[in-house]
Amino acid sequence: MTRTSSYLAEIAAEGAVYGREEWVRVVLATRESPYVRPIARWLSDQALRIAARLDPQPRMHWCPRNALRPVPDVVSDRTGDVPARLREWAESRTEQRAVIELLKRGDPFALTASDHTGMYTFALRPVPVAATPPPPPPGRALDRWQRSDPPLKRQVPVPLPH
Repeated sequence: MTRTSSYLAEIAAEGAVYGREEWVRVVLATRESPYVRPIARWLSDQALRIAARLDPQPRMHWCPRNALRPVPDVVSDRTGDVPARLREWAESRTEQRAVIELLKRGDPFALTASDHTGMYTFALRPVPVAATPPPPPPGRALDRWQRSDPPLKRQVPVPLPH
């Protein structure tokens, strides 16, 4: 008998490699939790973290002066604005509640956002977990507490006659 008692989150990015036609998928982060609210909150926090790295503020302490320039609105209007979409989703209480309800029903959730640089997928899904531990694989030694044979009696050494 199985029951859903764990949730798996995965964040992946897909995009062209060195401007070629070939696209590559890279898993950026994964996490598993037996609790739905913390895993949903973690995914939301990761969306904000990635949005901040894709679209940092121009006056960040680590950024050299004039190193960042705004992308024209024409580009984001035509291809999408991943950081804006991630922030919008992560900051919406309504969307967060909907994700939690989906997972509680046993349904998976996925948010995909794309722009001219690639595609980002934030996914959460319930994972069935066995209610009882599975038996050990064949050929593997059992723990001494699981053996079917009774333990051997300790033999007391008998002194030899001289």
